[in-house]
Amino acid sequence: MDSNALIRLADQEAADGSRSAEKTLERARGRLLREQDSDGLKRLLQVADRLDDAGDLPYAIRQNLKLLSRQQHRAAPRRRVRELVLVLILHAFGALTWLAFMAFAADAGTPRQAYATLAIGAGTWLVAALIVAWLWRSGRSRFALAVPFVWWFPSWILAFAIVYGLNGSV
Repeated sequence: MDSNALIRLADQEAADGSRSAEKTLERARGRLLREQDSDGLKRLLQVADRLDDAGDLPYAIRQNLKLLSRQQHRAAPRRRVRELVLVLILHAFGALTWLAFMAFAADAGTPRQAYATLAIGAGTWLVAALIVAWLWRSGRSRFALAVPFVWWFPSWILAFAIVYGLNGSV
């Protein structure tokens, strides 16, 4: 018997005034806690509150709901940090390919041009990293994944145009 069926059975037993209602509610509570089903526990709490002699069952259900809530709050930051780390790894890979393409396209030029390219690249990719962190912090992590892709080409063209000039020969 699944947990929803147990809740319905307990509700029926409670409505009929059966003595086994409390045992059924306790079985349902145990199963819902193992399944970590907070919605089911909330429905079960409503049924337990309607019982005349529920004993400590409503209190136990409330404690189980608090436990599940704490567990969910602890699990969420880990997942979000993992998302940020993956996006920043992608970001670092994008920055490295950016530098490699710049080196191949411009053949490094003079040392001054190479340092200027590195400075512009570091600056623009630092700004992109800050945008990624801001998007992640504000809860828009799915947009943060797009930043390295959207940032790559425009920042490359900007650096190339500033350092080597649009019309200049390399």
